[in-house]
Amino acid sequence: MRASIVYNMQLRILLVGALLAVGYGVVAHRLYKLQIVDADRYKAAVSAQTSKNLHIKALRGTIFDRNMMEMAVSKRVSSIYAHPSMIKDQETARAIMATFLGERSERVEKLLASKHSFVWLQRRIEDDEARRFESIVKEMTGNDEFDGLGLRSEVRRTYPRNGLASPVLGFTNIEMRPKMGIEFQMDRWLRGENLKQPGIKDPRGNVAAGAEDLDLDVPQGRHVVLTLDRNFQYFAEKALKKACEEHDANLAVAVGLDPHTGEVLLMAQYPGFDGNNIREKDVPNLHNFAIEHAMEPGSTIKVLNAAAAIEYGLATPDDITYCENGAYDVPGTTIHDTSKHGWLTLHKIIVVSSNIGCAKLAQDMGAQKLGFAFETFGFGKPTGIEANGENRGLLNPWAEWKPADLAILGFGQGLSLTPLQLTSAVAAIANGGVIVPPTLIRNVLDSDLQPLDEATWRRNRESRIAFSQETAAKVTKMMIDVMGPEGTGSAISVPGYTVAGKTGTAQKIDPVTRKYSKKHWVSSFVGFLPAENPEIVLTVMIDEPKKGAYYGSEVAGPVFSEIARKIMHIRGIRPSASTENDESAAYAERL
Repeated sequence: MRASIVYNMQLRILLVGALLAVGYGVVAHRLYKLQIVDADRYKAAVSAQTSKNLHIKALRGTIFDRNMMEMAVSKRVSSIYAHPSMIKDQETARAIMATFLGERSERVEKLLASKHSFVWLQRRIEDDEARRFESIVKEMTGNDEFDGLGLRSEVRRTYPRNGLASPVLGFTNIEMRPKMGIEFQMDRWLRGENLKQPGIKDPRGNVAAGAEDLDLDVPQGRHVVLTLDRNFQYFAEKALKKACEEHDANLAVAVGLDPHTGEVLLMAQYPGFDGNNIREKDVPNLHNFAIEHAMEPGSTIKVLNAAAAIEYGLATPDDITYCENGAYDVPGTTIHDTSKHGWLTLHKIIVVSSNIGCAKLAQDMGAQKLGFAFETFGFGKPTGIEANGENRGLLNPWAEWKPADLAILGFGQGLSLTPLQLTSAVAAIANGGVIVPPTLIRNVLDSDLQPLDEATWRRNRESRIAFSQETAAKVTKMMIDVMGPEGTGSAISVPGYTVAGKTGTAQKIDPVTRKYSKKHWVSSFVGFLPAENPEIVLTVMIDEPKKGAYYGSEVAGPVFSEIARKIMHIRGIRPSASTENDESAAYAERL
Protein backbone atom coordinates (compact mmCIF):
# COMPACT_ATOMS: atom_id res chain seq x y z
CA MET A 1 0.00 0.00 0.00
CA ARG A 2 2.72 2.41 1.05
CA ALA A 3 4.78 1.45 -2.02
CA SER A 4 1.82 2.22 -4.27
CA ILE A 5 1.43 5.69 -2.76
CA VAL A 6 5.10 6.42 -3.21
CA TYR A 7 4.96 5.21 -6.80
CA ASN A 8 1.99 7.44 -7.59
CA MET A 9 3.70 10.48 -6.08
CA GLN A 10 6.84 9.80 -8.10
CA LEU A 11 4.77 9.40 -11.23
CA ARG A 12 3.02 12.68 -10.58
CA ILE A 13 6.33 14.42 -9.99
CA LEU A 14 7.66 13.02 -13.24
CA LEU A 15 4.56 14.13 -15.12
CA VAL A 16 4.70 17.61 -13.59
CA GLY A 17 8.41 17.78 -14.34
CA ALA A 18 7.79 16.63 -17.90
CA LEU A 19 5.05 19.21 -18.33
CA LEU A 20 7.28 21.92 -16.87
CA ALA A 21 10.11 20.80 -19.13
CA VAL A 22 7.84 20.95 -22.17
CA GLY A 23 6.51 24.33 -21.05
CA TYR A 24 10.00 25.70 -20.53
CA GLY A 25 10.97 24.27 -23.89
CA VAL A 26 8.04 25.97 -25.60
CA VAL A 27 8.85 29.24 -23.86
CA ALA A 28 12.53 28.89 -24.71
CA HIS A 29 11.69 28.12 -28.33
CA ARG A 30 9.35 31.07 -28.43
CA LEU A 31 11.93 33.36 -26.90
CA TYR A 32 14.54 32.07 -29.35
CA LYS A 33 12.18 32.71 -32.24
CA LEU A 34 11.26 36.18 -30.97
CA GLN A 35 14.75 37.29 -29.96
CA ILE A 36 16.86 35.54 -32.57
CA VAL A 37 14.92 34.29 -35.58
CA ASP A 38 12.28 37.05 -35.89
CA ALA A 39 14.16 39.80 -34.07
CA ASP A 40 14.55 42.05 -37.12
CA ARG A 41 10.90 41.75 -38.09
CA TYR A 42 9.67 42.69 -34.62
CA LYS A 43 12.15 45.51 -34.31
CA ALA A 44 10.81 46.90 -37.59
CA ALA A 45 7.23 46.57 -36.30
CA VAL A 46 8.07 48.39 -33.07
CA SER A 47 9.93 51.06 -35.03
CA ALA A 48 6.94 51.51 -37.32
CA GLN A 49 4.69 52.06 -34.32
CA THR A 50 6.97 54.51 -32.54
CA SER A 51 9.02 56.12 -35.32
CA LYS A 52 8.29 58.13 -38.42
CA ASN A 53 10.72 59.55 -40.94
CA LEU A 54 11.07 63.30 -40.74
CA HIS A 55 11.31 64.74 -44.27
CA ILE A 56 13.25 68.00 -44.15
CA LYS A 57 12.89 70.00 -47.35
CA ALA A 58 15.95 71.81 -48.62
CA LEU A 59 15.78 75.58 -48.49
CA ARG A 60 15.44 76.73 -52.09
CA GLY A 61 18.48 78.59 -53.36
CA THR A 62 18.61 82.32 -54.00
CA ILE A 63 18.52 83.87 -57.48
CA PHE A 64 20.87 86.86 -57.80
CA ASP A 65 21.40 89.42 -60.52
CA ARG A 66 24.88 89.86 -62.02
CA ASN A 67 25.86 92.18 -59.14
CA MET A 68 24.74 89.67 -56.45
CA MET A 69 21.57 91.59 -55.67
CA GLU A 70 18.75 89.29 -54.56
CA MET A 71 16.04 88.63 -57.17
CA ALA A 72 14.33 85.61 -55.57
CA VAL A 73 14.76 84.44 -51.98
CA SER A 74 13.31 81.83 -49.64
CA LYS A 75 11.97 83.14 -46.35
CA ARG A 76 10.88 81.16 -43.27
CA VAL A 77 7.30 81.98 -42.28
CA SER A 78 4.54 80.40 -40.18
CA SER A 79 1.32 78.65 -41.21
CA ILE A 80 -1.74 77.90 -39.07
CA TYR A 81 -2.67 74.20 -38.98
CA ALA A 82 -5.26 72.06 -37.24
CA HIS A 83 -5.73 68.44 -36.18
CA PRO A 84 -9.57 68.42 -36.25
CA SER A 85 -9.87 65.11 -34.35
CA MET A 86 -7.81 66.52 -31.47
CA ILE A 87 -9.93 69.63 -31.01
CA LYS A 88 -12.20 69.13 -28.00
CA ASP A 89 -13.70 72.63 -28.03
CA GLN A 90 -14.78 73.39 -31.59
CA GLU A 91 -16.54 76.62 -30.62
CA THR A 92 -13.36 78.11 -29.15
CA ALA A 93 -11.35 76.99 -32.17
CA ARG A 94 -13.84 78.72 -34.51
CA ALA A 95 -13.75 81.84 -32.36
CA ILE A 96 -9.93 81.96 -32.41
CA MET A 97 -9.85 81.76 -36.20
CA ALA A 98 -12.70 84.26 -36.67
CA THR A 99 -10.89 86.74 -34.43
CA PHE A 100 -7.65 86.22 -36.33
CA LEU A 101 -9.28 86.56 -39.76
CA GLY A 102 -11.53 89.41 -38.72
CA GLU A 103 -14.63 87.46 -39.73
CA ARG A 104 -16.10 83.99 -39.69
CA SER A 105 -14.92 81.88 -42.60
CA GLU A 106 -17.10 79.07 -43.96
CA ARG A 107 -14.01 77.44 -45.51
CA VAL A 108 -12.12 77.42 -42.20
CA GLU A 109 -15.07 76.17 -40.19
CA LYS A 110 -15.60 73.28 -42.62
CA LEU A 111 -11.96 72.32 -42.24
CA LEU A 112 -12.16 72.45 -38.46
CA ALA A 113 -15.21 70.18 -38.50
CA SER A 114 -13.75 67.76 -41.04
CA LYS A 115 -12.56 64.22 -40.39
CA HIS A 116 -9.10 64.90 -41.79
CA SER A 117 -6.19 64.17 -39.48
CA PHE A 118 -4.41 67.35 -40.57
CA VAL A 119 -5.48 70.53 -42.41
CA TRP A 120 -3.95 73.89 -43.24
CA LEU A 121 -6.09 76.84 -42.19
CA GLN A 122 -3.91 79.79 -43.23
CA ARG A 123 -0.68 79.39 -45.17
CA ARG A 124 2.51 81.44 -44.93
CA ILE A 125 1.69 84.41 -42.72
CA GLU A 126 4.17 87.11 -41.74
CA ASP A 127 5.95 87.11 -38.37
CA ASP A 128 3.78 89.86 -36.92
CA GLU A 129 0.65 87.94 -37.93
CA ALA A 130 2.02 84.79 -36.28
CA ARG A 131 2.60 86.73 -33.06
CA ARG A 132 -0.94 88.12 -33.26
CA PHE A 133 -2.33 84.57 -33.62
CA GLU A 134 -0.40 83.41 -30.55
CA SER A 135 -1.70 86.41 -28.62
CA ILE A 136 -5.30 85.60 -29.59
CA VAL A 137 -4.88 81.98 -28.46
CA LYS A 138 -3.52 83.04 -25.08
CA GLU A 139 -6.18 85.69 -24.59
CA MET A 140 -9.08 83.35 -25.42
CA THR A 141 -7.81 80.18 -23.68
CA GLY A 142 -5.52 81.44 -20.94
CA ASN A 143 -2.81 79.13 -22.25
CA ASP A 144 0.06 79.47 -24.68
CA GLU A 145 -1.25 76.50 -26.68
CA PHE A 146 -4.59 75.12 -27.78
CA ASP A 147 -4.86 71.37 -28.47
CA GLY A 148 -5.31 70.69 -32.16
CA LEU A 149 -4.54 74.22 -33.36
CA GLY A 150 -1.15 75.83 -33.82
CA LEU A 151 1.65 77.25 -35.94
CA ARG A 152 4.12 75.35 -38.10
CA SER A 153 7.21 76.70 -39.81
CA GLU A 154 7.19 76.76 -43.63
CA VAL A 155 9.13 78.46 -46.42
CA ARG A 156 7.78 81.11 -48.75
CA ARG A 157 9.39 82.23 -52.02
CA THR A 158 9.54 86.00 -52.34
CA TYR A 159 10.58 88.32 -55.14
CA PRO A 160 11.98 91.68 -54.02
CA ARG A 161 11.18 95.00 -55.69
CA ASN A 162 7.50 94.13 -56.34
CA GLY A 163 8.20 91.32 -58.73
CA LEU A 164 10.89 92.99 -60.84
CA ALA A 165 11.72 90.70 -63.81
CA SER A 166 9.08 88.17 -62.73
CA PRO A 167 8.49 86.95 -66.33
CA VAL A 168 12.18 85.99 -66.47
CA LEU A 169 12.40 84.60 -62.95
CA GLY A 170 9.10 82.74 -63.07
CA PHE A 171 7.45 81.74 -59.80
CA THR A 172 6.68 78.81 -57.52
CA ASN A 173 3.28 77.72 -56.28
CA ILE A 174 2.32 77.41 -52.63
CA GLU A 175 3.97 73.99 -52.48
CA MET A 176 7.22 75.51 -53.81
CA ARG A 177 6.88 73.80 -57.18
CA PRO A 178 8.26 75.97 -60.02
CA LYS A 179 5.89 77.01 -62.79
CA MET A 180 7.96 78.95 -65.35
CA GLY A 181 11.12 80.91 -66.03
CA ILE A 182 14.46 80.44 -64.27
CA GLU A 183 12.66 78.87 -61.31
CA PHE A 184 11.49 76.08 -63.63
CA GLN A 185 14.55 75.82 -65.88
CA MET A 186 17.09 75.73 -63.04
CA ASP A 187 14.91 73.84 -60.55
CA ARG A 188 17.34 70.93 -60.40
CA TRP A 189 19.93 73.23 -58.85
CA LEU A 190 17.73 75.58 -56.87
CA ARG A 191 15.66 72.98 -55.03
CA GLY A 192 18.60 71.06 -53.53
CA GLU A 193 18.40 67.59 -51.95
CA ASN A 194 15.84 66.94 -49.22
CA LEU A 195 16.95 65.28 -45.96
CA LYS A 196 15.26 62.20 -44.46
CA GLN A 197 15.80 61.85 -40.70
CA PRO A 198 14.21 59.29 -38.30
CA GLY A 199 11.81 61.00 -35.91
CA ILE A 200 9.59 60.05 -32.96
CA LYS A 201 5.83 59.63 -33.16
CA ASP A 202 3.49 61.00 -30.55
CA PRO A 203 0.47 58.88 -29.47
CA ARG A 204 -1.60 60.36 -32.31
CA GLY A 205 0.89 59.34 -35.00
CA ASN A 206 2.35 62.76 -35.61
CA VAL A 207 6.05 63.51 -35.69
CA ALA A 208 6.84 64.91 -32.27
CA ALA A 209 10.03 66.69 -33.28
CA GLY A 210 10.99 68.96 -36.11
CA ALA A 211 14.33 69.85 -37.64
CA GLU A 212 14.73 72.69 -35.15
CA ASP A 213 14.03 70.39 -32.15
CA LEU A 214 16.56 67.83 -33.38
CA ASP A 215 19.17 70.52 -34.00
CA LEU A 216 19.60 69.48 -37.62
CA ASP A 217 21.13 71.56 -40.39
CA VAL A 218 18.46 72.32 -42.97
CA PRO A 219 19.83 71.39 -46.42
CA GLN A 220 20.39 74.26 -48.83
CA GLY A 221 19.78 74.40 -52.59
CA ARG A 222 22.27 75.89 -55.03
CA HIS A 223 22.20 79.58 -55.88
CA VAL A 224 21.84 80.92 -59.43
CA VAL A 225 23.50 84.13 -60.61
CA LEU A 226 21.78 85.75 -63.60
CA THR A 227 23.31 87.91 -66.31
CA LEU A 228 20.58 90.51 -65.74
CA ASP A 229 21.41 93.86 -64.18
CA ARG A 230 18.63 94.71 -61.73
CA ASN A 231 19.04 98.45 -62.33
CA PHE A 232 18.87 98.09 -66.13
CA GLN A 233 15.78 95.95 -65.69
CA TYR A 234 14.07 98.49 -63.46
CA PHE A 235 14.51 101.41 -65.84
CA ALA A 236 13.50 99.30 -68.84
CA GLU A 237 10.27 98.15 -67.19
CA LYS A 238 9.50 101.71 -66.16
CA ALA A 239 10.05 103.05 -69.71
CA LEU A 240 7.96 100.29 -71.29
CA LYS A 241 5.05 100.95 -68.91
CA LYS A 242 5.13 104.63 -69.79
CA ALA A 243 5.14 103.92 -73.55
CA CYS A 244 2.35 101.33 -73.33
CA GLU A 245 0.10 103.71 -71.42
CA GLU A 246 0.96 106.70 -73.62
CA HIS A 247 0.20 104.85 -76.87
CA ASP A 248 -2.49 102.49 -75.55
CA ALA A 249 -0.47 99.52 -76.81
CA ASN A 250 -1.14 95.83 -76.23
CA LEU A 251 2.31 95.17 -74.86
CA ALA A 252 5.89 96.38 -74.95
CA VAL A 253 9.11 94.36 -74.82
CA ALA A 254 12.79 95.25 -74.50
CA VAL A 255 15.85 92.99 -74.71
CA GLY A 256 19.43 94.08 -74.10
CA LEU A 257 22.47 91.89 -74.84
CA ASP A 258 26.19 92.20 -74.36
CA PRO A 259 27.16 91.61 -78.02
CA HIS A 260 30.52 90.05 -77.15
CA THR A 261 29.39 87.48 -74.56
CA GLY A 262 25.72 86.98 -75.39
CA GLU A 263 24.78 87.79 -71.79
CA VAL A 264 21.26 89.13 -71.44
CA LEU A 265 21.57 92.39 -69.52
CA LEU A 266 17.86 93.15 -69.49
CA MET A 267 14.70 91.33 -70.58
CA ALA A 268 11.68 93.45 -69.75
CA GLN A 269 8.02 93.66 -70.67
CA TYR A 270 4.80 95.46 -69.88
CA PRO A 271 2.31 94.31 -68.79
CA GLY A 272 3.91 91.70 -66.61
CA PHE A 273 3.00 90.27 -63.22
CA ASP A 274 4.22 90.16 -59.64
CA GLY A 275 5.37 86.67 -58.63
CA ASN A 276 4.58 87.56 -55.00
CA ASN A 277 0.89 88.00 -55.71
CA ILE A 278 -0.51 86.50 -58.90
CA ARG A 279 -4.10 87.53 -59.50
CA GLU A 280 -6.68 86.17 -61.92
CA LYS A 281 -6.27 89.18 -64.22
CA ASP A 282 -2.53 88.40 -64.47
CA VAL A 283 -3.09 85.02 -66.16
CA PRO A 284 -2.80 86.35 -69.78
CA ASN A 285 0.54 87.90 -68.84
CA LEU A 286 2.12 84.78 -67.32
CA HIS A 287 4.54 84.64 -70.24
CA ASN A 288 8.00 85.89 -71.05
CA PHE A 289 7.08 87.76 -74.24
CA ALA A 290 10.73 88.37 -75.16
CA ILE A 291 11.09 84.68 -75.98
CA GLU A 292 7.47 83.54 -76.42
CA HIS A 293 5.91 86.28 -78.54
CA ALA A 294 7.00 86.20 -82.18
CA MET A 295 6.23 89.22 -84.40
CA GLU A 296 7.13 90.27 -87.93
CA PRO A 297 10.34 92.31 -87.62
CA GLY A 298 9.55 94.78 -90.39
CA SER A 299 12.33 97.10 -91.49
CA THR A 300 14.69 96.16 -88.66
CA ILE A 301 15.64 93.09 -90.70
CA LYS A 302 16.92 95.20 -93.60
CA VAL A 303 20.36 95.65 -92.04
CA LEU A 304 20.78 91.88 -91.80
CA ASN A 305 19.73 91.37 -95.40
CA ALA A 306 22.24 94.03 -96.45
CA ALA A 307 24.96 92.22 -94.48
CA ALA A 308 24.09 88.94 -96.22
CA ALA A 309 24.19 90.51 -99.73
CA ILE A 310 27.54 92.19 -99.04
CA GLU A 311 29.00 88.99 -97.57
CA TYR A 312 27.86 86.96 -100.58
CA GLY A 313 29.63 89.48 -102.84
CA LEU A 314 26.34 90.36 -104.54
CA ALA A 315 26.33 94.02 -103.52
CA THR A 316 28.44 96.82 -102.13
CA PRO A 317 27.24 99.84 -100.17
CA ASP A 318 27.77 101.99 -103.29
CA ASP A 319 25.81 99.82 -105.75
CA ILE A 320 22.74 101.63 -107.06
CA THR A 321 19.20 100.30 -107.47
CA TYR A 322 16.18 101.91 -109.10
CA CYS A 323 13.42 102.23 -106.48
CA GLU A 324 10.53 102.72 -108.92
CA ASN A 325 9.35 106.08 -107.55
CA GLY A 326 7.38 104.49 -104.75
CA ALA A 327 5.51 101.53 -106.31
CA TYR A 328 6.89 98.18 -107.52
CA ASP A 329 4.81 95.34 -108.96
CA VAL A 330 5.88 91.76 -108.34
CA PRO A 331 3.77 88.68 -109.14
CA GLY A 332 1.05 88.57 -106.53
CA THR A 333 1.52 91.98 -104.87
CA THR A 334 2.58 95.62 -105.19
CA ILE A 335 5.29 96.96 -102.89
CA HIS A 336 5.19 100.58 -101.76
CA ASP A 337 7.60 103.04 -100.14
CA THR A 338 6.43 105.79 -97.81
CA SER A 339 8.32 108.28 -100.03
CA LYS A 340 9.08 108.20 -103.74
CA HIS A 341 12.68 107.33 -104.57
CA GLY A 342 14.50 106.89 -107.85
CA TRP A 343 18.09 105.61 -107.96
CA LEU A 344 19.57 104.87 -104.54
CA THR A 345 22.78 103.24 -103.35
CA LEU A 346 22.44 100.27 -101.02
CA HIS A 347 23.78 102.50 -98.25
CA LYS A 348 21.02 105.05 -98.91
CA ILE A 349 18.37 102.31 -99.24
CA ILE A 350 19.06 101.32 -95.63
CA VAL A 351 19.29 104.93 -94.41
CA VAL A 352 15.86 105.90 -95.83
CA SER A 353 14.47 102.36 -95.34
CA SER A 354 13.22 101.73 -98.87
CA ASN A 355 11.01 98.64 -99.05
CA ILE A 356 11.39 98.48 -102.82
CA GLY A 357 15.18 98.68 -102.68
CA CYS A 358 15.31 95.89 -100.09
CA ALA A 359 12.82 93.75 -102.03
CA LYS A 360 15.07 93.98 -105.10
CA LEU A 361 18.07 93.14 -102.93
CA ALA A 362 16.32 89.95 -101.78
CA GLN A 363 15.50 89.09 -105.39
CA ASP A 364 19.13 89.56 -106.36
CA MET A 365 20.20 87.14 -103.62
CA GLY A 366 17.56 84.58 -104.51
CA ALA A 367 15.63 82.28 -102.20
CA GLN A 368 18.41 79.81 -101.48
CA LYS A 369 21.06 82.35 -100.47
CA LEU A 370 18.63 84.44 -98.41
CA GLY A 371 17.30 81.26 -96.78
CA PHE A 372 20.81 80.14 -95.85
CA ALA A 373 21.54 83.60 -94.41
CA PHE A 374 18.37 83.47 -92.29
CA GLU A 375 19.38 80.04 -91.03
CA THR A 376 22.82 81.36 -90.06
CA PHE A 377 21.19 84.25 -88.22
CA GLY A 378 19.18 81.71 -86.19
CA PHE A 379 15.74 82.46 -87.62
CA GLY A 380 13.12 79.74 -87.40
CA LYS A 381 14.79 77.92 -84.51
CA PRO A 382 15.07 78.54 -80.76
CA THR A 383 18.15 80.30 -79.42
CA GLY A 384 18.47 77.73 -76.62
CA ILE A 385 18.25 80.36 -73.88
CA GLU A 386 17.81 78.96 -70.34
CA ALA A 387 14.05 79.53 -70.16
CA ASN A 388 11.08 77.31 -70.90
CA GLY A 389 8.49 78.02 -73.58
CA GLU A 390 10.81 79.60 -76.17
CA ASN A 391 9.09 80.27 -79.50
CA ARG A 392 11.12 79.31 -82.58
CA GLY A 393 9.37 81.94 -84.66
CA LEU A 394 8.05 81.34 -88.16
CA LEU A 395 10.18 80.86 -91.26
CA ASN A 396 8.90 78.74 -94.12
CA PRO A 397 11.43 76.60 -96.03
CA TRP A 398 13.10 78.68 -98.76
CA ALA A 399 12.18 76.09 -101.41
CA GLU A 400 8.51 76.94 -100.83
CA TRP A 401 8.87 80.69 -101.26
CA LYS A 402 6.94 82.25 -104.12
CA PRO A 403 8.27 85.38 -105.91
CA ALA A 404 6.10 87.61 -103.72
CA ASP A 405 7.35 85.82 -100.57
CA LEU A 406 10.98 86.46 -101.51
CA ALA A 407 10.29 90.12 -102.20
CA ILE A 408 8.47 90.88 -98.94
CA LEU A 409 11.01 88.94 -96.88
CA GLY A 410 13.45 91.61 -98.03
CA PHE A 411 11.73 94.13 -95.78
CA GLY A 412 10.65 91.91 -92.89
CA GLN A 413 7.25 90.54 -93.84
CA GLY A 414 6.42 86.86 -94.21
CA LEU A 415 8.43 85.69 -91.18
CA SER A 416 8.22 86.20 -87.45
CA LEU A 417 10.93 86.57 -84.83
CA THR A 418 10.98 86.90 -81.09
CA PRO A 419 12.61 90.05 -79.73
CA LEU A 420 15.47 87.87 -78.47
CA GLN A 421 16.09 86.32 -81.91
CA LEU A 422 16.27 89.74 -83.54
CA THR A 423 18.57 91.13 -80.85
CA SER A 424 20.90 88.14 -81.07
CA ALA A 425 21.21 88.48 -84.85
CA VAL A 426 21.87 92.25 -84.80
CA ALA A 427 24.48 91.68 -82.07
CA ALA A 428 26.60 90.05 -84.79
CA ILE A 429 26.85 93.43 -86.53
CA ALA A 430 27.99 95.00 -83.26
CA ASN A 431 30.65 92.39 -82.45
CA GLY A 432 32.19 91.96 -85.88
CA GLY A 433 30.13 89.18 -87.43
CA VAL A 434 29.67 86.45 -84.78
CA ILE A 435 26.38 84.93 -83.64
CA VAL A 436 26.92 84.36 -79.91
CA PRO A 437 24.17 82.23 -78.30
CA PRO A 438 22.36 84.30 -75.68
CA THR A 439 22.43 83.26 -72.03
CA LEU A 440 20.66 84.27 -68.83
CA ILE A 441 22.91 82.34 -66.43
CA ARG A 442 26.23 83.76 -65.28
CA ASN A 443 27.04 81.25 -62.55
CA VAL A 444 25.75 78.55 -60.22
CA LEU A 445 27.03 78.66 -56.62
CA ASP A 446 27.08 76.15 -53.79
CA SER A 447 25.67 76.86 -50.33
CA ASP A 448 28.89 78.69 -49.40
CA LEU A 449 28.55 80.94 -52.48
CA GLN A 450 31.45 79.22 -54.21
CA PRO A 451 31.09 78.66 -57.98
CA LEU A 452 30.42 75.16 -59.26
CA ASP A 453 32.30 73.71 -62.19
CA GLU A 454 30.68 75.32 -65.22
CA ALA A 455 30.70 72.01 -67.11
CA THR A 456 28.19 70.59 -64.62
CA TRP A 457 25.46 73.11 -65.39
CA ARG A 458 26.28 75.06 -68.58
CA ARG A 459 24.60 73.92 -71.77
CA ASN A 460 26.70 73.71 -74.91
CA ARG A 461 27.09 77.20 -76.42
CA GLU A 462 28.80 77.31 -79.79
CA SER A 463 29.27 80.62 -81.56
CA ARG A 464 29.22 80.76 -85.36
CA ILE A 465 30.45 83.22 -87.97
CA ALA A 466 27.66 85.06 -89.80
CA PHE A 467 29.80 87.45 -91.83
CA SER A 468 33.19 89.12 -91.81
CA GLN A 469 34.35 92.05 -89.72
CA GLU A 470 34.57 94.13 -92.91
CA THR A 471 30.92 93.44 -93.68
CA ALA A 472 29.93 94.25 -90.09
CA ALA A 473 31.82 97.59 -90.31
CA LYS A 474 30.04 98.54 -93.56
CA VAL A 475 26.61 97.80 -92.12
CA THR A 476 27.46 99.62 -88.89
CA LYS A 477 28.22 102.71 -90.99
CA MET A 478 24.78 102.43 -92.59
CA MET A 479 23.12 102.11 -89.18
CA ILE A 480 24.95 105.18 -87.88
CA ASP A 481 23.68 107.15 -90.85
CA VAL A 482 20.15 105.92 -90.16
CA MET A 483 20.43 108.17 -87.09
CA GLY A 484 21.67 111.10 -89.19
CA PRO A 485 19.68 114.00 -90.72
CA GLU A 486 18.50 111.98 -93.73
CA GLY A 487 17.74 108.75 -91.86
CA THR A 488 14.53 107.36 -90.44
CA GLY A 489 16.06 107.52 -86.94
CA SER A 490 17.04 111.20 -87.10
CA ALA A 491 14.71 112.07 -84.20
CA ILE A 492 16.30 109.44 -81.95
CA SER A 493 19.46 110.16 -80.01
CA VAL A 494 21.36 109.37 -76.86
CA PRO A 495 23.21 112.65 -76.22
CA GLY A 496 26.94 112.14 -75.96
CA TYR A 497 27.03 108.71 -77.61
CA THR A 498 27.22 107.43 -81.16
CA VAL A 499 24.26 105.15 -81.87
CA ALA A 500 23.96 102.63 -84.69
CA GLY A 501 20.31 101.77 -85.17
CA LYS A 502 17.43 100.76 -87.38
CA THR A 503 13.76 101.63 -87.17
CA GLY A 504 10.93 99.22 -87.96
CA THR A 505 7.20 99.62 -88.56
CA ALA A 506 5.55 96.31 -89.44
CA GLN A 507 1.95 95.76 -90.48
CA LYS A 508 0.16 92.99 -88.62
CA ILE A 509 -2.10 90.40 -90.20
CA ASP A 510 -5.77 91.22 -89.65
CA PRO A 511 -7.26 88.15 -87.91
CA VAL A 512 -10.53 88.58 -89.81
CA THR A 513 -9.40 89.31 -93.39
CA ARG A 514 -6.08 87.41 -93.09
CA LYS A 515 -4.47 90.29 -94.97
CA TYR A 516 -2.03 92.96 -93.82
CA SER A 517 -3.90 95.53 -91.75
CA LYS A 518 -3.62 99.29 -92.17
CA LYS A 519 -4.66 99.82 -88.54
CA HIS A 520 -2.55 97.35 -86.56
CA TRP A 521 1.23 97.78 -86.35
CA VAL A 522 4.32 96.63 -84.51
CA SER A 523 6.67 99.55 -83.83
CA SER A 524 10.27 98.63 -83.22
CA PHE A 525 13.80 99.91 -82.93
CA VAL A 526 17.06 97.99 -82.63
CA GLY A 527 20.49 99.53 -82.11
CA PHE A 528 23.77 99.43 -80.26
CA LEU A 529 26.03 101.92 -78.55
CA PRO A 530 28.59 103.31 -78.29
CA ALA A 531 28.90 102.38 -81.97
CA GLU A 532 32.71 102.52 -81.84
CA ASN A 533 32.88 100.05 -78.94
CA PRO A 534 29.43 98.55 -78.30
CA GLU A 535 28.44 97.87 -74.70
CA ILE A 536 24.89 96.78 -75.42
CA VAL A 537 22.57 95.82 -78.26
CA LEU A 538 19.03 96.88 -77.40
CA THR A 539 15.72 96.02 -79.07
CA VAL A 540 12.39 97.67 -78.25
CA MET A 541 9.12 96.37 -79.69
CA ILE A 542 5.71 97.97 -79.08
CA ASP A 543 2.74 95.85 -80.16
CA GLU A 544 -0.28 97.68 -81.60
CA PRO A 545 0.05 101.30 -80.49
CA LYS A 546 -3.45 102.73 -80.87
CA LYS A 547 -3.02 106.30 -79.70
CA GLY A 548 -0.95 108.88 -81.56
CA ALA A 549 1.92 107.79 -83.80
CA TYR A 550 2.73 104.24 -84.84
CA TYR A 551 6.09 104.54 -86.64
CA GLY A 552 8.98 102.80 -84.95
CA SER A 553 10.98 106.03 -84.86
CA GLU A 554 8.20 107.78 -82.93
CA VAL A 555 7.01 105.01 -80.62
CA ALA A 556 9.86 102.56 -79.97
CA GLY A 557 12.75 104.96 -80.64
CA PRO A 558 12.17 107.24 -77.64
CA VAL A 559 11.97 104.18 -75.35
CA PHE A 560 15.31 102.97 -76.72
CA SER A 561 16.83 106.41 -76.03
CA GLU A 562 15.53 106.52 -72.47
CA ILE A 563 16.76 103.05 -71.56
CA ALA A 564 20.11 103.43 -73.33
CA ARG A 565 20.81 106.76 -71.63
CA LYS A 566 20.25 105.19 -68.19
CA ILE A 567 22.48 102.23 -69.02
CA MET A 568 25.36 104.43 -70.17
CA HIS A 569 25.10 106.44 -66.95
CA ILE A 570 24.91 103.34 -64.70
CA ARG A 571 27.85 101.70 -66.45
CA GLY A 572 29.90 104.87 -66.18
CA ILE A 573 30.55 105.05 -69.94
CA ARG A 574 31.90 108.53 -70.52
CA PRO A 575 30.15 110.46 -73.30
CA SER A 576 32.23 111.48 -76.28
CA ALA A 577 33.13 115.12 -76.83
CA SER A 578 30.45 115.46 -79.52
CA THR A 579 26.79 114.81 -78.89
CA GLU A 580 24.80 115.32 -82.08
CA ASN A 581 24.00 113.26 -85.18
CA ASP A 582 26.49 115.13 -87.36
CA GLU A 583 29.20 113.80 -85.06
CA SER A 584 27.72 110.33 -85.51
CA ALA A 585 28.13 110.82 -89.23
CA ALA A 586 31.72 111.90 -88.65
CA TYR A 587 32.42 108.64 -86.85
CA ALA A 588 30.76 106.74 -89.68
CA GLU A 589 33.19 108.32 -92.13
CA ARG A 590 36.08 106.89 -90.13
CA LEU A 591 34.83 103.30 -90.42
